[in-house]
Order: sequence, then C-alpha cells, then structure tokens
Amino acid sequence: MSHLVSDLRFAVRLLIKQRGFTAVILLLLALGIGANSALFSVVHAALLSPLPFAESERLVLLSETLRRNGDVEPRPFSHPDFRDWKSQARAFGAMGAFARTTLTLGSQGEPERVEAELVSDGYFEALGTTPLLGRTFQPEENATPDAHAVAVVSHRLWKRKLNGARDVLGRPLVLNGRSFTIVGVMPEGFGGWESRAQLWVPLMMVSLDQPAAVLEERGERWHSAVARLAPGATLKGAQEELDAIAARLAETYPNTNAQRGARLTPAHEAVFGSLRPALLMLWGAVGFVLLSVCVNVANLLLARAVMRQKEMAVRVALGASRTRLIQQVMAESLLLSLLGGALGLLLSVWLIDLLRLLIPEEFSARLQFGLDAPVILFNLGCTLGAGVLVALMPALKLSQPSLLIALKERAAQSAAGRGRVRAILVATNVALAVVLLVGAGLMARSFQRLNAVDAGFVPDGVLTLTVELPAERYPPDALASFQKRLQERLDALSLFQTISLASDVPLGSSSNAGLVGVTPEAEGSVEERIRTYRHSVNPSFFSALRVPLKRGRFFSSSDIAGAQRTVVVSEALEKRMWPRGGALGRQLNLGQGIQAEVVGVVGNVRFRNLTGAPPKDPDIYFPLDQAPRKHLAVLGRTSADPALALGALRSAIREIDPALVPDNVMDLDAYVAAELLPARLNVLLLGSFAMMALVLASIGLYGLISYVVSQRNQEIAIRMALGATAPDILLLILRQGMMPVIAGVAVGIPLALGLSRLVASQLFGLSPTDPITYLSIAALLLTIAAMSCYLPARRGTRVDPIIALRAE
Repeated sequence: MSHLVSDLRFAVRLLIKQRGFTAVILLLLALGIGANSALFSVVHAALLSPLPFAESERLVLLSETLRRNGDVEPRPFSHPDFRDWKSQARAFGAMGAFARTTLTLGSQGEPERVEAELVSDGYFEALGTTPLLGRTFQPEENATPDAHAVAVVSHRLWKRKLNGARDVLGRPLVLNGRSFTIVGVMPEGFGGWESRAQLWVPLMMVSLDQPAAVLEERGERWHSAVARLAPGATLKGAQEELDAIAARLAETYPNTNAQRGARLTPAHEAVFGSLRPALLMLWGAVGFVLLSVCVNVANLLLARAVMRQKEMAVRVALGASRTRLIQQVMAESLLLSLLGGALGLLLSVWLIDLLRLLIPEEFSARLQFGLDAPVILFNLGCTLGAGVLVALMPALKLSQPSLLIALKERAAQSAAGRGRVRAILVATNVALAVVLLVGAGLMARSFQRLNAVDAGFVPDGVLTLTVELPAERYPPDALASFQKRLQERLDALSLFQTISLASDVPLGSSSNAGLVGVTPEAEGSVEERIRTYRHSVNPSFFSALRVPLKRGRFFSSSDIAGAQRTVVVSEALEKRMWPRGGALGRQLNLGQGIQAEVVGVVGNVRFRNLTGAPPKDPDIYFPLDQAPRKHLAVLGRTSADPALALGALRSAIREIDPALVPDNVMDLDAYVAAELLPARLNVLLLGSFAMMALVLASIGLYGLISYVVSQRNQEIAIRMALGATAPDILLLILRQGMMPVIAGVAVGIPLALGLSRLVASQLFGLSPTDPITYLSIAALLLTIAAMSCYLPARRGTRVDPIIALRAE
C-alpha cells in the first residue's frame, strides 16, 4: 500500500510538470468517456429499464392485423371486436381499450387544448395503476353511450389548473363545451399508455371525438388496447388464444373481418422497439470512439515511455523489480483515467441535456434519463477499462528485462521496434475510423436520398393549424354551414395568396381510411375493393399545397352538398383501378350504395410519411361541402411574417366562434422537419463520432511520422550525404507513414462490411454495401493520411547532414 501511495504522489508531480501532455490526455479521455456515459443513459432508460408500470413485463399491447399481398400489417380495431376479444380471452387478468384524442378544456381562464384518452373499464387495471385521490371508472360508466360524464385528471393537470385542491372530487370540468364531474386524480408521473395524457374520460363518451355510432360499427377501427397477462399465462399461449378468436370472428363476420388477425406485442418492445436499432448503432459508434481514444492515449504514453526509458533502466539497475515498474506505470495511467473519467462525468451532464433536446417528440415523454447510479457505475467501468487499456502497452514496454541496455546504447538503436508498435496502433486507429466513416457515409447518402423524395407538395411558406368542432354545438347538419362561413372569412385575409380548409394536413397522421370499388357488386369483398385514405378538402387546397393536376379538374364551387357527388383521385389510385388510364368520368362505389364521379387526377402526395416506402393505400379527395368534418385543418400559403399571419388566422377563427381553440399551430416545414428528425439525428451523431475518430487517426499518424523523422535523423543525414535527394527522402518517409494507413484501411473495409447490417434498417433507398460510399471513404482516408504524413516528412527533407552527423 505504501508503494501505491508513493507511486501516486510521483505520478501527480509528473503530470503537473508535464501540463500540456496531461491536458491533451485528459481532454481525449473526457470526450470518449463522457460521450459513452451520456449515450448509455439513453440506452439504459430505453432498453434496459422497465416501463413505469407495475410488473411491466406482463403488460402487452394488442392490435389487429390485416393480411394482404403477402404482408401482415398492424391495424387498430373496432369496439365490437374489442368486446369479443375481452369476453372470450382467458389469458389476461385485465384488458382495456384506449383512444388518444385532444379536448378543449374550458374550466377556468382561457380555453386550452389538452391531451386526453378515451378509455374502457379495465384500462387502469391493465396498467397496474391506482388513483392518488378518488377512483377510476366503474363498469357501468362504460356500458351506455353518453350516459356518464365523468373524468379522471392527471397529477400535472390537478396541480396546474386545479391548484392541487384535496377537495377536487365532485367538481365540474368543462370539456368540449360539456360539463364533466371529476371522480379521480392519478399519481404523479402517470400519463397513460403514451405518457402524454392529462385527463381520461370513459370510452362511451366517444361523441366528444366522433359520432357515437362507431361504438357499434365493426368496420370502424379506431382504438387500441392494452392487457395484463394472467398469472401463469405465457405470451405464446395468449397469442394462440387471440389467433383462435380472430379466426372465429373472420368466419362469423366475413364482410368486416376477412383477412383479419391479432397481434400481441410485449409492452417494452411496443414502446421502444423502433428506437432499438438506432440506439445500438450509435452506442456501438461511440464505443469505437472510446477505443480510438484509448489507442491514441496509449500512443502518447508510448512516446513518453521512450523518453523515460533510461530513467527506468536506472531504477532496474538500483534493484527495482519488473512488477514495481509495472505498478508505477499503472498508477500513473490509473490516475490519468480517473481524472479523465471525472471530467467525462461532468461533460456527460451537458451532453445528457443536449440529448434531451434532440430526442424525437414521440419518445420524449416516455424516455426519462439522466445521471443516475447505473450511469455513474458505467462511467466508472469505462474509466477503469480505459486506464488498463492505455497503460498496458507502455507498462510492458518499460518493464522489459533488456532495459539495462539503455544505459549503454542510444534509444535510436531500438527505435525500429518501438516504431512498429506505434505503427500497429496507428493502423488500429485507422481501421476504427474506417468503420465509423463508412457508417456515417451510408447515413449521409441515405439522408441525401430522403431529402430528394418527392413529397407531392411544396411545404415552403405554408402555415397550418387545426380546430376541433364540439359535437354538442356542431351536429352533423351544422358542420357545412360553419365551414362555409369560416372559408369565406379566411378568403378575406390579404396576407395569404391561397388558403383552404381540409380534413387533415400532410404528415399530420390524421387521415381516415375506407374501401372503394368500381362496381356495386364489389362492395362486400376486401380482395375486390381498394383501401384508400380519404381527405375532405376545399377547392383551393391543391393550389395552396401546389399539388399538380395531371388530368381533369380540381373541385369547384359547384361541387356542393346536394349536387352530383364528385371525387379527385391520386395517380396511384388510378393506376390500380384503371391500369390503362381513363379514370375521368368513371363512377366509384364508396359503400352503402353511394357512388361518386371521378373529375380529376392529381399527383401522389405523401400524407403518411416520407421515410418509408410509398404507402400501399392511395388517396382519394372529397369536396368538403359534400363530406364535412368536425376536425378541420387550415392551410395557407403566405410570404408574410409567420407570427403576423398566424395572428390573423387566430383572429378570423375567434370572430366566427370565440370558444374554438386553435391547435397544432406551425408551418408545414415543421411537419417535414419532424419526419426527417430521426434520420437527421443519425447523420449528426454518427457523423460527429466519425469525425472524432478521423481527427484522432490523423493526430496519431502525424505523431508517428514526427517520431520516425526524429529517430532517423542520422540515417537521413547519411543518405543525403551519399547523394539522396529531398524527393527521395520525402518518398521514403511517406512510404513508411502510409503503410499502417493502407493496412488499417484493408482491415477496416471488411470490418465495416461485416457491421453494415447494424445500419441497414436505418437506411433509405441505399444498400449497406453501397460501393460508392466504401470507395469514397477509402479515398478520403488515404488523402488525409497523405496530408498528415507530408508535413513531418517535409521537415525530414530539411535535415542538414553536417549538423546531424556532428550531433551524433
């Protein structure tokens, strides 16, 4: 123990004496360990920690599936199907349905839009949560439509809007213009399945969001469900039971349930499964950065070991054992790594805050991460591991039995051996850099292709917002009148070149789906009809988004309620229903005996996403006058100041109905940016890690060539004395410098190919073995390596033979 204390004291004095050297090493270790600790905090929260529900390993998400064209697609399900599942399934201890919605809260002060969930009985039991105050919903409150106007509020809403009053139970709460009675308050941190809800109402109060008739329509699929496995039940057994129930429903109700199945997904996979590939990819990348840091630090310590070789030889001559020498070097490296780890821990605090800003919104509410005990333990593990890695090679080198030779010989006589060790370290660094650069290059090329995707509309300069018309004040027969008055008021706004009402916004994920056919005889068959996404729009919608007209016409003022029903279809729908063209003038069967004439064909619009394959289900557009909606979107193209234009929109809506609260107020570019955010983050983070590795590899190579030149001064002088020219010397040094680089590239390319499958799921329209990326990265590395070699090599050509030989 006394030896360790004295070694640490000596190490402290040595590090203080060599401040520049110490600062560089601490900076490298802090970057590597800090980045790993920060990313581990996200990995731990998303992949290694349980969800914030009791016994979350028994919690599952239920969904229907649709089999078509050889694929199985997840779908929401209808309430009649849910009732059958719940009554027939025996593998679950609790099962509850839920549907996400947004309601207008007008209990106090200005009305505001709040996230809410419509839930059935069994929902809270399935999530394993009990209220802080009061109760949740009783079975009878979810038995009859519109019979029980009760609500449960979140802890956050209770504190924010109700002042945390303990006597809140029984108080009224106005939602969408209707009075509800508060019956319960949920505990702090609970936000429902999606962690966003601020209040809950019975599923039977669905008229807040859509017509109550959907509760009995087996073909209307609009909600999801969670369930808790019963004691002793298994995932496999529960899935088999649901498969049997789905098969019986398909046989009993072929018109609505043919090709329908059931899917059971463990809760953790349902929540974070889509995030797993990207997180593992980034964690692997940052691990490679730490390895690269360790290699560079080992290289620096090895360079310092050369200068200390005679010191160690003296210690050996005075009786120091090899173990004592290793212990001293290990103590120095351990001290460096501990200091670097401490700085890395401080750096990780800032990096964690940065990651919170970068996490996509869909995960931000669920993903709670920070500097907790597991992260600190991981930081300590990285610190100790880095300390061992960076100390191992210098310790072995300085403790070799042949050190006594250093008392009699110059260090240059053994420079070749040390040069080979450092060359191996440089080659390792280059190989790591190749892997990271290839990954970053693939992501960058993928993002480039993603940016080039034709969305079918032009988002620049388009402002959007949404409003929800309460069913109590706007029955179906009043919707068209309101929409007409609002459109007339919007048309009077001089700040907009074009403005329109519509049922939804591209990339807003609120489109409704339905089946269409060509003939009435096709109505009952899924195979003969086509599933489409339906959009109700005003005539100016297409010009506001600059959706191109391919054939026919847009809607006009004559396409009103009571007139001939008309539709505009996308090119994709025309191609599927009429492969040879000729959609104009054709009649489409919309179901329930309703037909409409096709009056126009427009370009395909990416309503659902930009990042995946083009949707299989094409789009169909209806005149808003003929298909009014209570959920409305406003889309206006303007070149004015966005704040001024949005203010004008709010004022126009307030003039028509002061109780309406605009929601989702943003420009259309924000929707596009949100869709591209995950891919952008992958490029940003992986690119940053790759650049760090590239810089580290360049520094290592520069250091190697500088070392080689300094150790070969006498040899260079002799060669020049014998007639070698400066280009000869330059080529000699460059050849020696480029050899480890070529070796690193030769190892790194196959390694990158082997690991490319880890990024395959994150790529868009690009193969993970894209040859252009690999060749470009190899060329980039070789070019930068040549530049890193050139400066010290050029210095070698300026050696004066007389001065160098005289010094020797």
